[in-house]
Amino acid sequence: MNFPVGTVVTKGDLPNKAVAIANELEEKKFNGYIVQTVKGEIIEEGTLFFRDGTLSACVVECMVLKRIYKGKEALDLFLNQTK
Repeated sequence: MNFPVGTVVTKGDLPNKAVAIANELEEKKFNGYIVQTVKGEIIEEGTLFFRDGTLSACVVECMVLKRIYKGKEALDLFLNQTK
């Protein structure tokens, strides 16, 4: 997935910190997105989009399956990545 590049705020955090980071961004009324890339047997990339600190969208791309998930299904996959 290709999105406009902004300022990198953090890089290399463990996947299980994604929820804590999302909660912090909510408190700061963040506008933008965070990307979580998981590489293992398959490569998945999940993106959470925020508007005024509110989670407004989620997209997960599973590259091996060549499939893009959106909405609640994507959010469930994204949160599963962070366990």
